[in-house]
Amino acid sequence: MQAPLMHQHKEVRYTQARGYRAVDLVYRGGDLSMLVLLPDRKDGLRDLEEALSARMLQDCVAQMDTREVRLFLPRFKITWGTVNVRDQLTLLGMPLAFNRFQADFSGINGHEPPHEDSLFISGVFHKAFVEVNEEGTEAAAATASTMIRGSSLRPSKPPPVPIFRADHPFLFAIRDRRNGTILFFGRMADPTRAS
Repeated sequence: MQAPLMHQHKEVRYTQARGYRAVDLVYRGGDLSMLVLLPDRKDGLRDLEEALSARMLQDCVAQMDTREVRLFLPRFKITWGTVNVRDQLTLLGMPLAFNRFQADFSGINGHEPPHEDSLFISGVFHKAFVEVNEEGTEAAAATASTMIRGSSLRPSKPPPVPIFRADHPFLFAIRDRRNGTILFFGRMADPTRAS
């Protein structure tokens, strides 16, 4: 079965590395982007995941050039279920906020602990989703030009336009382009089932 794919021919940040190709699709505003890593082989997702590291992602982004690409991506929406992140926040240094007898939110309701009406945080819940469709990702475009004098040089043949066809499993990351922070990381295991 073939994956139903959106198609665009546009300038995007692109690189081809050993075993995979990648595009970085910049969201409106320019601060966030979706980095898509596509294995060269249709069965290459496991190898790509095993090679994955922070350094590999940094190198991937550093090697990208802005160029014209024929881009084929599936429409998809991935939802992460609701998760209580209380334990993670406690480990990150805010255990008192969750302690019934030590949390001090008296600025909200006027009751200091251990008053029976004092406030404390019982849980912090996180739910996330990523949706990709024609309107959801807007790629940045940049144009570079060079000038030569006269016609003494024959024009060189432009390089072939790469085709980025995400019709098999791939990885994606939503990242903050200003500092490289990965906000979401996901795997599209079956683009034929994407909506």
